[in-house]
Amino acid sequence: MPNHESTQIINSGYQLAINQLLQLLEQGDEAQRCYSAQAVGQARIIDAAPSLNTCLYHTDPDVVVDAADALAKLAVGDIDALEDVALHHPESDARLAALEALSAQAGGAEQARITTILMSFASGRPEGDDWGL
Repeated sequence: MPNHESTQIINSGYQLAINQLLQLLEQGDEAQRCYSAQAVGQARIIDAAPSLNTCLYHTDPDVVVDAADALAKLAVGDIDALEDVALHHPESDARLAALEALSAQAGGAEQARITTILMSFASGRPEGDDWGL
């Protein structure tokens, strides 16, 4: 059975790993941001939500997709930013990932708003709409 000191060491190491992942999400190159987003999503690290929200506006679409995927797994995320990506991002993979993240939050307090976003997306775009570009 682990003693109190070893538990503290394990918890300290866990927090250091989380801090490193958050730093890479915020300051890493594209690959580091992608892998960090995937890791925090798999590990269900809710504290990463603000950093993931920031990645939704990264110039690399892979970073946007991985951040949105992680937010979907966590069922959290900035509704405004996810809506912006879902409706206006030039890459279809990013739009779909944002829609997944929105749908993961559909049972929460923002259910009516999210349902409206999803329905407007499902109903299609008027002819000539260029995705806000």
